[in-house]
Amino acid sequence: MGIKQRWLVNNLIYIMLVVVICVAIFSVVMMNYYYMNIRTNMINSVSLSGEYFSYGLTSSMDSFYASAKRQLNLMPNMGDIECQILYANGRIMLSSSGLPAGMIPGTSDVDEAISQNQTRTYTGRDPQTGERIMSASCPLISGESEVVGVVRYVTSLREVDRRIIVQTSVACIIGILIIIFVLLSNRYFIRSIVNPLREIT
Repeated sequence: MGIKQRWLVNNLIYIMLVVVICVAIFSVVMMNYYYMNIRTNMINSVSLSGEYFSYGLTSSMDSFYASAKRQLNLMPNMGDIECQILYANGRIMLSSSGLPAGMIPGTSDVDEAISQNQTRTYTGRDPQTGERIMSASCPLISGESEVVGVVRYVTSLREVDRRIIVQTSVACIIGILIIIFVLLSNRYFIRSIVNPLREIT
C-alpha cells in the first residue's frame, strides 16, 4: 500500500471512529434529556395529585371510590397523559381513558409505590399493549396512615422516541458529510503536497 492509500485509510478510520462515538454520545444525551424531563414532570404531577387525593381520605372503600371519581372528573385535560386510580391490590378502579375496572397494569411502579409508600416510576414496554411507556405511581394514604390505593399517570413514549430517532438520523447525516469532507480534503492535500514531494525525490 502506497503513501497515499495509507494516509487516506488511517485518516478515514480515525474520523469514522470519532463520528460514530459523537453520534452515539449525542443519541444517549438526547434520550436522557427527554426521558429525564418527562420523568421529573410526571413525578411532580402525580405526587401533587396524590397529596390532593389523599386529603380527607378514609379507609372506607365507598368514600375512596366517591372521592376518586369526583377528583378524576374535576381533573383538567392532560393531553397525552392518562390518569388511573387503582385499588390497593393494584387493580384499576377508574381511568381517564376509560380502561375497564379490574385490569392490572402489570408494571413495577405500582407494586413499589404500594410496598414502599413513595412515588415510583417505570419506563419500558406496556405488558398489555407492548407499547413503550413511562408511568409514575403515587400511593394514596388515608387519615389512618393506610395505603388505600394508588394514583398513576401513564404516557406513551412513541412521539419522544420518534423525535430522538429523527435527531439521531440528522446527526448521522451530518457525520457522513463530515467524513466525505475529510476524505475530499485529504485527497486535495495529497495532490497538493505529497505528489510534488514525490516528484522532487
